[in-house]
Amino acid sequence: MENKSPGKTSLRGDLKGMKEYNLVVKADTILNEKLSVLKKEFYFEFGGTKEILSACNTPGYITVACFYAREEMEATFIRWIQRICSQFQCFPVTLNNYSGFPEHTIHLRVQELTHFNAFARQLEPVNAFITACDSQLRVVNYPYLPVATELPEHIYAQAIVNYSQQTFHETFMANELILLKRDNPFEEFKTVTVFNFLPAPEVQVA
Repeated sequence: MENKSPGKTSLRGDLKGMKEYNLVVKADTILNEKLSVLKKEFYFEFGGTKEILSACNTPGYITVACFYAREEMEATFIRWIQRICSQFQCFPVTLNNYSGFPEHTIHLRVQELTHFNAFARQLEPVNAFITACDSQLRVVNYPYLPVATELPEHIYAQAIVNYSQQTFHETFMANELILLKRDNPFEEFKTVTVFNFLPAPEVQVA
């Protein structure tokens, strides 16, 4: 199973007849509201492209893995992912401060990767199926929550200096995995299905 390079959450290539899929964890409502404010502040302070402005009201997604596949394969790998998620417990995701991928992305760091890594290992059967059909599932080694992406280099250079001096700390519960799909890199991703995790065990108070 291939590991993805930091900062690259979309596959590219001429894969005729295949759809692009992303497996993502979505930030909760409260965090998404804060993220929307952060994105707007970024745009009005640093400017940038129309893509940055249009992203201000889009949900905050942490990409776990992505792949290309033919649409007729969808029902099979959905069953595999459903089986995995039905045995995987909800887990906390802590975002701790800002970082960047030169020279294009400002993001919030995911502090603890244990749960993401454990889930990635469970995806091996899905990868085996996809690989057998001439594709490959790619795991994001260092998951992150984007604030601004596809930045011009000069804007990134200004922004990273600013954000490296700021602090941010929020935690939310990841209770589901979302499968997104698009036909080509110029389209928006659309939700295919949502996989729920098992409830987290209740903490016993002494």
